[in-house]
Amino acid sequence: MRRAFSILFSLTILLIVSGILTIAMKYARVSAEYTIGSYTNEQARLLLRSAIERVLLDISRHDRGSNINSLDCLKSADYSWSIDRGVEYKAHIDIKRYYLKKGNCSSVDTINISSEKSHGMVLIEAEINATIDGKLKQRVLYRGLQHP
Repeated sequence: MRRAFSILFSLTILLIVSGILTIAMKYARVSAEYTIGSYTNEQARLLLRSAIERVLLDISRHDRGSNINSLDCLKSADYSWSIDRGVEYKAHIDIKRYYLKKGNCSSVDTINISSEKSHGMVLIEAEINATIDGKLKQRVLYRGLQHP
């Protein structure tokens, strides 16, 4: 009789310990996925800022004065990065509108303004997608006015 109780008791303890370990492994996996997601999101935001800065540098190279033609107007840009751990980032930036004191841009919508301070501002829509093994994990969008 004593052996039967000790076997039942040891099986009960074994089941309780295995249940606790299963729950601990599940939370460890959730924690690891959260860490990867937050890392990917932070990297995507930093790379999006870098892509926007690069577009602004490209815009500032061009004369946005009275001699603007369609070749001088940057309409969109695409960038891609593969950093580590199989994560690939792709950024797409659209320049929706130029705000110019003088000049016109035939390929992009242009608004004529009267302020010299605001001359050259652009309305930008930017998107970056982070994929891991071909599956979309993060998507960050940005829309705003920028001054090159």
